[in-house]
Amino acid sequence: MSKVRTKCMTVEKSPSTSAASSPLTSPNKHAAETTGYLLIKVDEKDWTKHYCTLVNATLSIYDNETSKTLERTIDMSYRTIESPKKPNKNFNFSLSQGTKDGDIIECRANNEKDMERWIDALSMFAQKLKQTKKQRFAQTSAEIVTLKVAPVPPKVLHLVLVRHGHYVNAHTKNAKDTDKVLSHIGIQQAELTGQHLQEISAIAPSRDDMIILHSDMHRAVETATIISEGFSGCALTCTAMLREGWPGTPMPGADSMLSEKEQILEDERLENAYRTIFSFNDDHLDEEFVHAKRTNDSCRVVVCHANLIRYFICKALGISPVSVWGLFEINHCSLTRIDIGSNGQCKVLSVNECGHLPSSLHTSSEDHL
Repeated sequence: MSKVRTKCMTVEKSPSTSAASSPLTSPNKHAAETTGYLLIKVDEKDWTKHYCTLVNATLSIYDNETSKTLERTIDMSYRTIESPKKPNKNFNFSLSQGTKDGDIIECRANNEKDMERWIDALSMFAQKLKQTKKQRFAQTSAEIVTLKVAPVPPKVLHLVLVRHGHYVNAHTKNAKDTDKVLSHIGIQQAELTGQHLQEISAIAPSRDDMIILHSDMHRAVETATIISEGFSGCALTCTAMLREGWPGTPMPGADSMLSEKEQILEDERLENAYRTIFSFNDDHLDEEFVHAKRTNDSCRVVVCHANLIRYFICKALGISPVSVWGLFEINHCSLTRIDIGSNGQCKVLSVNECGHLPSSLHTSSEDHL
């Protein structure tokens, strides 16, 4: 976003905005509009008069009714509304972003009726309100009435599936799990993956709502521990549910490693892991995760194993993993990113992402020591 300063206020102007286009044209000609003038003050600056339009959840602020210069747009779905207690002789209200560093936009209407008109219209799209309209103006116990409720689940849950790093003794017969430790290659992969996730989280709005879940197998524990070093205060949860698995026949013509009875038990474990990791609420969470999950956690980094990630991809795509899961390549410390909507719909954003690693550190199961 490029910033343009005018005599009235700092303007956040989209690069795609065309000065020749009419600023008062609704993006949806059938959407109800609320229009009119408001006095607006941002960051302790002077009050300035602006022509405003509200279409759906977008409040557009213009210099005046005939101006073709759009000074700012505000997404009300990320805002809450605050109003001083009654009587409100100045007809003021403010739009708060709800975060510690978020800006507060103060607004002043021409009269009480105009103020109520704007508040009623904006409240349809703002974050959920705790008070009714009557309670909002009747409140006298506090100087400021904040129209917020307890945190609600995020609209999108971001999953980042990370395979553990390269390790040793993978092909050693009867090797214990504790013998299968990260190699010097795997340690470098985990360190670079942690740095990459830090860079992503630094610009993500949900960076404070991240948790890390990982398998209890030694190579996954090591990888998750290295990644978590850059995320102080981030919950780190270990579970056997995320151990390496076998989702049945890997590809057409291949044989299964497990007996029919063993496969039934394995399928139940994998399904339970899927429901837990991809769940929006606590209803499907395993008890191991309840203490780590935050009410608003919106990003889960899951450090586990190649076959489990392949299984998750198939489930997210809505296809049976049998004879399919083995067709996906999942490298060490690669990222597979999946977004989950509140309706349960999954969107696979990437599979086997390795761009954060130099080509010399691209390794797969065939490269085990």
